[in-house]
Amino acid sequence: MDRLPLLFLFTNTIQGHGFRAYVTAQGRALIERGAEEEGEVWVTGVQPGGIAEGAQDAEEAYEKFKTFYHEVLLDIADEAESFEVFELRVQDFFREVCDISQDMWWEAVQAVRAANYTEAPLKKKPAGTPVGVTVELIEQPLLEQRLASEEPQPERALAA
Repeated sequence: MDRLPLLFLFTNTIQGHGFRAYVTAQGRALIERGAEEEGEVWVTGVQPGGIAEGAQDAEEAYEKFKTFYHEVLLDIADEAESFEVFELRVQDFFREVCDISQDMWWEAVQAVRAANYTEAPLKKKPAGTPVGVTVELIEQPLLEQRLASEEPQPERALAA
């Protein structure tokens, strides 16, 4: 399959101007394999939209996508003068949806379902899994330790 619909879960601790925040995002991305002669794989953000990374294989493209997402959060934190501004800007960023990619994502979901497709390292999750982002202020060192010990591992799953 040339396109695969992906659900991802990213967690990041972000340092800003006078605050630290814990950001949890459940989002959608599309894995697209290029033409054989190009030999590239792209991971494109559906929600949040506006981010994409390519590489020679899907694993490397996904890792670059995850890094790019984290860098966007760092840039938002660098420009935010307070936690409240950071939280609003992260929510605005996450609400950005690439309509073209979203249409292709849902088409890919239908193709995965029709073919009963599975990709070895990916588990399947319902395509209707809610997406969204939460931003929490880390106020105390003990809370930070608790969050770090309970922090879920980054996750990705094939939407079906």
